[in-house]
Amino acid sequence: MSGWAVIAARFAVYVTLAAAFGVPLQASIDRWRIRRRWLIAIVGSALIASIVALLVLVASMAGTAILPVDREVLRIVLGETPVGAAFLVRFAALALAVVACGWSGRGATMIVCAGSGVALATVAWTGHGAMQDGTAGMVHLAADIVHLIAGTAWIGAIITLSLRLLAARRDPAALRDTLAALHRFALTGSALVAAIVVTGVVNGWMIVGAEGWAILRSTRYGWLLVAKVALFAVMLAFGARHRWVSVPRFRDALNRGDDDAPRALLRSLTLELCVGLTILFLVAWLGTLSPSDQG
Repeated sequence: MSGWAVIAARFAVYVTLAAAFGVPLQASIDRWRIRRRWLIAIVGSALIASIVALLVLVASMAGTAILPVDREVLRIVLGETPVGAAFLVRFAALALAVVACGWSGRGATMIVCAGSGVALATVAWTGHGAMQDGTAGMVHLAADIVHLIAGTAWIGAIITLSLRLLAARRDPAALRDTLAALHRFALTGSALVAAIVVTGVVNGWMIVGAEGWAILRSTRYGWLLVAKVALFAVMLAFGARHRWVSVPRFRDALNRGDDDAPRALLRSLTLELCVGLTILFLVAWLGTLSPSDQG
């Protein structure tokens, strides 16, 4: 099993968990009734991706193909490793979320969000944030979890707003509700950015320390981290453009009765989402590396 297969599996977990947590969160904040089949597909994909990622990990450790599964290695992973414990909690949380997708009411959406949030937090249990002991380890793990939650909430909000534009289509009332949601997210987005920046600095300091930044310039881990920060800056630029340019243009187009009003904004949101997904890919890659790994 190649290292790229492990990275791809991790990436699939990050993307699906980001959607499973961020979409119901944003839908709950906006009181938007997301289509149940969409929610089931989103959360179900996170559950499937987590199972596949576990099988890929077992195959990688056993040096075999994904199927048939090496049952002895699977037993060891699930019963004797932090990865296995994290998976069992994630599986239970996502299973609850999938069941809650079939319930009605805003409370059900919050249960889906909570279950997916717990599943998302388990990703940090086996990452760099779980490598330290004592108070420093607790601070690092907490920062890692908040970093994951804030980042995926941002990506989930982009997905949700894009889905709302697609669902509204030529419905003027629904489009104006989406416009209001875009305005509300301006404040929420600022808080998420602040959380990402603060926890990102804490995580970076905990991983490499004050003297490690010079070393990172000559390592694969360092270059990927620089690329991640650069892409984060691009997402900030997209966010600023949406707030000050794209959303006002969208509002003006709605006031003129322009039927094509959502298209330009949807294209811009799609580009921002692509940047966010690239960041998640880099995060999945970084999670397989040590800061000292050479390029």
